[in-house]
Amino acid sequence: MNLTTGVDKRITDNSADQKYPSIHGNRIVWSDRRNGDHVYMYDLSTQKETWISPPELGGSYPCIHGDNVVWTAAVDYEPNVYHYNIITKKTTQITFTSEYNSYPKISNNTIVWIDGRNGNPDIYMYDIAQEKEQQVTNSTADQRGPEVYGNIIIWTEWTWRDQHIFKYDIETGVETKLTRDETVQRNVDLFGNKIVYEKIINDNFEICLMDINTGKSIQITDNPSQQSQAAIYRDGIVWRDGRDGQWDLFYFRFSIDTDNDGVNDDVDAFPYDP
Repeated sequence: MNLTTGVDKRITDNSADQKYPSIHGNRIVWSDRRNGDHVYMYDLSTQKETWISPPELGGSYPCIHGDNVVWTAAVDYEPNVYHYNIITKKTTQITFTSEYNSYPKISNNTIVWIDGRNGNPDIYMYDIAQEKEQQVTNSTADQRGPEVYGNIIIWTEWTWRDQHIFKYDIETGVETKLTRDETVQRNVDLFGNKIVYEKIINDNFEICLMDINTGKSIQITDNPSQQSQAAIYRDGIVWRDGRDGQWDLFYFRFSIDTDNDGVNDDVDAFPYDP
């Protein structure tokens, strides 16, 4: 959907399943079952579809940023992370372990993913330019759902009693716990210095927005139904919402004039409520 024009455009037209779409600029990638699990790409400007994962590899959970695409492919039941450059058309294997490696995300030259080589899910990163891998987390808890934007990596840490959101600054090497109250905060997404996430409020998952520089946050939804899988880009948030008895997509623009003073208000105007 183009939010400016309100026009829907169907991207795929095949009897097989197409899942896990990711978009950046004019390009969309997804996992396609028409020839087994493979990664396909569609260019909105040229209206051209391309099969980009090698036939012998396949691929699931793709993510695109700029000219780079990453995905997970399982060879001999061992999932590893792969990188593809759209310009050079070169595919590179990033991980070589026999353990679980999946859900890769990419921003500029940084790839992050869930890695199981240490016996529990950890977050690892890889610098494409330097061809260097780095372990980001080493906690005995489970780390899941990594996202990356610029120099910031975020994820959800799962323990036996709660789930909290953490961030890691690649430049400084500093890890910070972003949410602290004793409830569940999970499924986080990141753009710039803003994150969106699910939080249990009144026994229900609601969508919240936080400025990670100031620690201030606001609750976006307040409805007795489940809200989940939020994504953020610039000043817009979308999520899956069940308030009408079915799963729909909702959109919220948070940089708006909430007090009618002629000035768009940002999340900084709201009180801290992690």
